[in-house]
Amino acid sequence: MPLLAWLRPLQRALAALHAPLRLALSVARARSHLALEATTLARRSAAAAEASFDDLLRRLPALCQPWEARLARRPRAGRGIVVVAGGERYAALALPLLHSLRAVGCELPVEVFHLGAAELQCEAMEALREAAARLRLDVVFRDLLATHPTLCDAAGYGYAAKPLALLASAFDEVLLLDADNRLLSDPTALFECAEYARHGALFWSDMHSFDAKFVRMYDPWQVRRRPTRFDAWLQDALDKYFLSPVRAKPDFRASLRKLGVDTSAPTAESGQLLVHKSRCLRGLAAVFVMNLNTQREFVYEGLHGDKDTFHIGFRAVGAPFHLIPRQPDLGGHVGENGCFFDSCFLQRPPGADSQPMFAHFCGRHRGEKRSPNITTYMAARGRPFRSWPEDDRRGYLAGTLHPFPTTLALACKSDEYACL
Repeated sequence: MPLLAWLRPLQRALAALHAPLRLALSVARARSHLALEATTLARRSAAAAEASFDDLLRRLPALCQPWEARLARRPRAGRGIVVVAGGERYAALALPLLHSLRAVGCELPVEVFHLGAAELQCEAMEALREAAARLRLDVVFRDLLATHPTLCDAAGYGYAAKPLALLASAFDEVLLLDADNRLLSDPTALFECAEYARHGALFWSDMHSFDAKFVRMYDPWQVRRRPTRFDAWLQDALDKYFLSPVRAKPDFRASLRKLGVDTSAPTAESGQLLVHKSRCLRGLAAVFVMNLNTQREFVYEGLHGDKDTFHIGFRAVGAPFHLIPRQPDLGGHVGENGCFFDSCFLQRPPGADSQPMFAHFCGRHRGEKRSPNITTYMAARGRPFRSWPEDDRRGYLAGTLHPFPTTLALACKSDEYACL
């Protein structure tokens, strides 16, 4: 009996130490991985990318002039939606997008771009063509390589395809959508909003800022179902003083501040954007130059693909645009453990009281088994965690939750979402 009484406190003490010890081991592994990447060669490469990016921004007004003249000669007319969705993967993602167009009553014509004839020869593309005909949507399929044959000659062409498709489109006013986006209401009204009429370009904010230090790709704190305040403090401290200093990635913030970019404000995302091409030729020429094969090798090292090249390119050449300052809400559901699990980003049109118009099932949302039918949304993010060891889904604590409007949920709900 005395031995048992002595063992119980020891057992409790060991249990209390389990989470911090596991966290320490995870962070040590992450730092070791980062340190291997942070070689002298990698640091020199990052410094070279920073210098190249700074030089590009300085020379961008001159570099875009000949391209602006070329773009001005391209025929364009009317309004429409542009999507890059070639091949098995992206055609499957675009299928629910077509259904959402019909569900919200959108009658805008659509151009679906693919990269080469090979991307047409798959079951998902055939299903996409059949759905367009069955839903009586005005959809045209176009080969982007017909106008940009060297696009795939350099890495990052999947990102670059989006701005190049926007420029190759036959439309003059373009709503560019990612294939994994969904419409919750008819976006036709965006073409008449005051911000778009004033500036000719409408962009949406992303979740994080350029100043964000969170090493998200390693996410080492998978230690318990509900992190305590101590865990939260420890996570932040380890990230700031232990992980971030050894990460060998180009830092473009000094160059961006010269342009007047507030690096503490949210970055932009390109899951949806609206552009009047005739009014924005100079800004679009700058975006085009930043996404060329010769530039994107170093541009994409410090930026996440194409998404920030739009507002940075416009700003670099003095082209007007409106960036909606509100960060996206998170759409999803509350799990059995009372924690919120997100399925998508919810983006709203301009206006303080506007309802969500886009449900963007992007990035990590596609790789996990989550219901695409949204029941709840989080307006203020809580602290991310993973419900280890049961699964590796990313969930949230302490955010402000709201019921998702029924009418929007019905617009988002469809059997076709099973392809996610």
